Amino acid sequence: MAPSDSGFTSFGGNQRKPWYDQLQSELDRRDKQCGLLGNKEVYHTPVDPFEKYNPKSKYMRRYEEEQRKKGADIKDPYQKFLSDNPFYKEPPRNIKFCKGAAIVRSGMDKAKRYYTDVRNKEQCASKMHGVWDPVSTHRRNKLQRGVCWTGQDDRECGILVSGDVVRNQVSSAQAEKNVHFMGTHRLAITNLDPVGNQPLEYAGHTLICNGQVYNYQQLAQQHTRVSGLRTDVDIILKALDRFETLADLCRALDGDFAFVLLDRDGGVRIARDPVGVRPLFYGLDERDRVTCAGSEAKALQRIPGVQTIKVFPPGHVFDERTGAFHSYTDVYGCSEAAAQPPCSEPVAQPPCSEPVAQSYAEAVARVRSLVRGAVEKRVGNSDRPVGFLCSGGIDSSIVLALACELLEDRSKVHVFSMEYGEGSSEDAFYASLLAREFGVSHTRVRFSFDDVRSCIYKVARQIESYDPNTIRASVPMYLLAKYIREHTDCTVILSGEGADELFMGYNLFLRSTDGQLANAESRRLIRNIHMFDGLRADRCFNAHGLEVRMPFLDRDLVREVLSMDASHKMPCNRIEKALLRDAFRHLPELGRTRILDRGKERFSDGCGYSYVPALLSHWTPTHVPHAGALETKEAYEAWVYQQWFDKTYPGLRHLVVRRELPAWCGKSQGTVQGILGMSDELKHRRGRARHARQDNGLDMHPLQAHVL
Repeated sequence: MAPSDSGFTSFGGNQRKPWYDQLQSELDRRDKQCGLLGNKEVYHTPVDPFEKYNPKSKYMRRYEEEQRKKGADIKDPYQKFLSDNPFYKEPPRNIKFCKGAAIVRSGMDKAKRYYTDVRNKEQCASKMHGVWDPVSTHRRNKLQRGVCWTGQDDRECGILVSGDVVRNQVSSAQAEKNVHFMGTHRLAITNLDPVGNQPLEYAGHTLICNGQVYNYQQLAQQHTRVSGLRTDVDIILKALDRFETLADLCRALDGDFAFVLLDRDGGVRIARDPVGVRPLFYGLDERDRVTCAGSEAKALQRIPGVQTIKVFPPGHVFDERTGAFHSYTDVYGCSEAAAQPPCSEPVAQPPCSEPVAQSYAEAVARVRSLVRGAVEKRVGNSDRPVGFLCSGGIDSSIVLALACELLEDRSKVHVFSMEYGEGSSEDAFYASLLAREFGVSHTRVRFSFDDVRSCIYKVARQIESYDPNTIRASVPMYLLAKYIREHTDCTVILSGEGADELFMGYNLFLRSTDGQLANAESRRLIRNIHMFDGLRADRCFNAHGLEVRMPFLDRDLVREVLSMDASHKMPCNRIEKALLRDAFRHLPELGRTRILDRGKERFSDGCGYSYVPALLSHWTPTHVPHAGALETKEAYEAWVYQQWFDKTYPGLRHLVVRRELPAWCGKSQGTVQGILGMSDELKHRRGRARHARQDNGLDMHPLQAHVL
């Protein structure tokens, strides 16, 4: 987690110059933003002033001479300091030591650069991973804030920690004041002004939130006393007292969010959006008490006292006072228990309400209206440039077509697609056709097998999974996000995830003859999407400081479509997603490009399926029996991912749930267990092969050497 810059340095000195006073007052103001709640004293360690910003210093005199030669304006020392130190001007993180909790995002690139400039590196170093650690100092008995970061990866993430975990690292007096502390990395999308930086405070409550609330303006109008919103998530704080419970407030929020709320009386409450678009994990101690939470499991992994890490269930709120998880959502059309224990495994389906009686024409009209509204929310609520991930398939093409209708200036629309190797992929071909129809900018990003091989470990680590299908599909998305971050100014990306689960777009639905079972399977896939496609998309883009938005996982759209009669959604004449296709046949651009007539392709297939066989061959040693068989290659690939996951995330295998196929398909497609089926035998086989190769003077397979 990156430091709040004013927590490391401030300025002092005997001479009170105007330039120094201006600089000192600004830094003091920033330090106060990082001080203790309810305590006016600012904790920082003064250091000597930077003399180079003295107007009489050689640095400033040389700067003034260069500016005069150029005929440019000369900045005063304060403005020159801000231009030289962008972290003070636009700090990447904000931190408050207080009773509370934390949600954070990945993205340590700025923190890494700043960390290298910290003077007291030994004081800031720590074996703990991604955690803010108060480090006491001897100078003036003050408290210096240090970042705890291993330096092994430039995109670590931060967490919340309860006071019991860090009590032994600060003085007893400070421990009494700092029962909990919180931190966040804000990716500003709405209201880029620093006033929206988190944590946010109002009426004694403190909030940190990862995500977006799309109906914040409507909620502010409904509650007349709500005004002066600093950002979209500020509505959570200012409308809190207008609702009887936090569950009622979350039920009114329309957005993708995961937040932690510190009450004025010191209690902690945590909540997550109904579908789980924004990730959230929590840690339990030996007494099964929730002690920490974060956007990524890796941030909680090395916290002392954490015994278990679990997935925070979507559509739930947690109250520290009762220790209970309460469900607040009704988007699945099912009766939920009043309080449920959280679980990262797929849960049994509760009884569901009867489908809404409506004709097929009415269903088509409702889908058209709801999808359009979902896209409008996600395109309109952004003060950053918006890009579109277009595979040339039905889902992403509909999102792009609706956005082009809604946006007045199409010159700002930027479309991205992927293709593997030198040949053109079918995805990129159809995406190019659609981009030309709308007259928008289109970038085709190519990647090679060397790119796949160089990033495969980064991808697996980022998505925190060993599921081969998830990792394969994540590689192109990760490389595309990397390109967008490095070569464009787009910060918000719209994608088509969720449509296949919602509208029965997978080929497995072609085998179903029972509408009720097909509806139940669709509902189960949506319930677990936060563990598969939703997780993949969020992680790959957030790893590069981008936000992905998925209109097909809109709360209102999911609720409505899941309540529709299964006969409207089931494949018709072996054509999947017929309801979605018919809803947008009126769009001429989609008709001319014949995109609505395309079949379903996996993301990794459309961008160039040939890289998957190459990847399988790369994992499989050539000396093993049946090395050329597809089953052997898939088994080795799955086994390698599992071994690497166990080494990187020991004890967290339960976070990766099984990919279960419905009963009508006749078999189960597990993650690693289902694919391997004989993991122990493969271990023994690998051991025998390794000894044989060593006896023959042969080197081990590179991947085998890596996982040893």
